[in-house]
Amino acid sequence: MTDHQSQLPEEICMEILERLPVKSLIRFKTACKSWKSLINSPDFVERHIDGSATNPSKLGIVLEKYSETKHKCSLFFHELNFNPYYLGETTIIEQPITRCKEVKPLSWCRGLLLLGVKCRHTFLLWNPSTRECKEARDPTYHCYFNHEAISASALGYDFTFKSHKIVLISKIDRNPNDISVYNLKTNSWTSVRVDKDHKHASFKSSTTVVNGAPHWLTFGYDYGAPRLFDMEGRLCIGYYRCGKLEIWVMMKYGVKESWTRQMIFGDISIPWYPICFAKDIDVSLVAEGKYMCCRYVIYNGKERGTELKFLAADSDIESENAFAFVESLISL
Repeated sequence: MTDHQSQLPEEICMEILERLPVKSLIRFKTACKSWKSLINSPDFVERHIDGSATNPSKLGIVLEKYSETKHKCSLFFHELNFNPYYLGETTIIEQPITRCKEVKPLSWCRGLLLLGVKCRHTFLLWNPSTRECKEARDPTYHCYFNHEAISASALGYDFTFKSHKIVLISKIDRNPNDISVYNLKTNSWTSVRVDKDHKHASFKSSTTVVNGAPHWLTFGYDYGAPRLFDMEGRLCIGYYRCGKLEIWVMMKYGVKESWTRQMIFGDISIPWYPICFAKDIDVSLVAEGKYMCCRYVIYNGKERGTELKFLAADSDIESENAFAFVESLISL
């Protein structure tokens, strides 16, 4: 193994290895010392996740179940295979906190999940691919860890400093223009002043991260409410109206006049909301529908393909959430 590997330039080895899933890379670390060193290098870790960022490999599905005595959150990862004749495999991954049932995924970015641990009044960063986790140490003001007081939370990525960051927006902050930001690399919190008063904002949508920055919709919810999502680094919005799903893309970030309607999916009997796009042979869309059960469908081009159903019609199931997940080797 070592003799064959030594005949290949490191750049070629890197190009081959960076196309492999995390599970295989972890196994290959034991093949030889040079591969282990290469796979553990920061440059390889960045290249691996950059190469897969526009093509999510898994669909994360969160099901929350409540009873009079406890709350349970189940986390499923479904392999995204855009072959219309193959559904893919679904696995359940145990969360790192086993003694606390009130653990909920809040946001996700570049291979890491932000978990809210209500019984501990804290937050965890978790890499499901490597099973590593790290607790975000307490910020200056402990009130942020009162989960009922948090208006919005998100996990983003700072490409300048190459670090994941947690953003917390609180209802009871002393200054309504301040938000708290946690830096994973420095393991520290800072307070950031923003232009607008967020105290009375209503963050009704889940977080969408585009190019490392979190985005929210801040208006009231209705049955046909739009949903933000990412497509190859562009901010997109999709909404269901009159039996059709429309997809709009902001072609130039921050320029509202650049919103362009990209496609329409017609003859849809129940509301479907886009989760992610992926580039395969054709553009593929993963969409979510909620009507008596939690259902997910893959569109290849405009043709509806495979469908995955989670029977969540049980009255105990209060909410479902789904997100496109990209594996990473990022160490915590």
